[in-house]
Amino acid sequence: MHTKILWPWELPEVLNGIAVIADVWGATTNITTFLRKGVKKLLIVNKNNVQRAKTEYKNALVIGESLELPPGFFDASNYPSDVTSIDVENRIVLYMSNNGSHVIESAFQRKAIKTITVSFTNIRVISDYLKNLKENVYLIPSGDIGSSDSKVAEDLICVESLDKLIKGKTVDLEKAQEDAKSFISVNYGDENFDQESNFKVVFNLNSSTSIPLCNQNKQGFIEIEDFNKLA
Repeated sequence: MHTKILWPWELPEVLNGIAVIADVWGATTNITTFLRKGVKKLLIVNKNNVQRAKTEYKNALVIGESLELPPGFFDASNYPSDVTSIDVENRIVLYMSNNGSHVIESAFQRKAIKTITVSFTNIRVISDYLKNLKENVYLIPSGDIGSSDSKVAEDLICVESLDKLIKGKTVDLEKAQEDAKSFISVNYGDENFDQESNFKVVFNLNSSTSIPLCNQNKQGFIEIEDFNKLA
């Protein structure tokens, strides 16, 4: 197995391997929360197909964020503490974010063999899963895609830690979390959110055993399911 760390804007046109996506301060942490809380169906949507998804899936919850859709459009925000507090058990969730969900869609467009997601909440189970595979693995920190295409430290720290775990190297995951937390505190300090309640969710190390696997369903939407429950 060969691993390569690439930002979304560095990806080749075709991913001849497995895509592993990290969006620590949002999407990939929230995905493990949705799966842990017993979501009935978890679909990735975007501004172009969310209305169709709402028509296809009546009474679905729309959760996330968008730079173009109004805040009132969503039943809950993209903050991890809000995702934790909303009841999604046996509900259909349509989920979108500014970065992570778009990177998941991009991996599909590039025909990745498999697309899975990782955060600090499930980093150990993901590393154990990947160790046993022979395919190339693309470790993709989501960063801030779009006009800025800027690198984001917490995502890079997560995938670098995962890379070391896959290769059997020693990793201080507690320190990695603290480094990521420090970056978020400095760079998102202007946002109006409760740092402590969100940090409890994002940096709850290895609290999830989910392997979030992304597939396209019959309606054409990307659906995320726990690989452990598909066998």
